[in-house]
Amino acid sequence: MMGPSTWHDARAACMALDMDLPVLLSQSHNNELLAAAGGEEIWLGLSDEAEEGVWTWVNGEPLSYNNWNDEEPNNAGSGEHFAALQGTSAWNDQSMTASLKFICEDKASVTGATLCSSCIPGKYSSAAGQTECDGCPFGTASSEVGATSSDACEVCPAET
Repeated sequence: MMGPSTWHDARAACMALDMDLPVLLSQSHNNELLAAAGGEEIWLGLSDEAEEGVWTWVNGEPLSYNNWNDEEPNNAGSGEHFAALQGTSAWNDQSMTASLKFICEDKASVTGATLCSSCIPGKYSSAAGQTECDGCPFGTASSEVGATSSDACEVCPAET
């Protein structure tokens, strides 16, 4: 986890690593990211900055799955255009001046590519053509299709 930073600075930091802010397309990925965040509120790769009320992921996908907190997004004070995952697992819209921690995801997972090999929550190994990644434990990855056992999964390199 990195930061705290504004949403734009967090995204720039991820992109400098050839990564991006998280795109959440399922409750399971939401839960895995929540666990990785350890109760911290973190940025998501979701914004309505381009058009108020039209929430779009950083990979260009429109919002289909969502987990907004009650009465969110509310654009409180005008200018809350950036989504954050709260420590409660629900989402909140935040302003451009808010400074939160963030986690970067492998662009392959953010762009919807089907080959997953990053150490990001919910992204492990997968065969080409699959839309969901396999089940190595968090913090490990494998190039083997269907890997779930500890002997097939390798520990991810330490973050720098």
